Amino acid sequence: MRGASLDANKGQWRWIIASSVWLVYLAYPIAEFTRRPETLAQDIVAGVMLAVYVAVYFWAWSRPQTRPGRLKAGAAGLTALSVAAMWGLTLPYALGGLVFVGPLLGFIR
Repeated sequence: MRGASLDANKGQWRWIIASSVWLVYLAYPIAEFTRRPETLAQDIVAGVMLAVYVAVYFWAWSRPQTRPGRLKAGAAGLTALSVAAMWGLTLPYALGGLVFVGPLLGFIR
């Protein structure tokens, strides 16, 4: 039984590793945020939002071929976080996070 669960998890990790390559594009909104003078509270909120964004991204990409509900929920979560960062923190590149929503929606059958 243990070997079967390892094989099942292997597919999940392949998706997560393959999808993590694209997170390099989060460098643009992060760089923009670090250049702007912000308050400590805004820095903390932005850091928490970024951590949640990455967590939702990885959660949605774990086994996308067998869990379309995760894809829909992940796409909704990433969209909400991107729009909140754009309006709440006034980060001009925050809507760039929507780029990650398209591939999620493409996998929904």
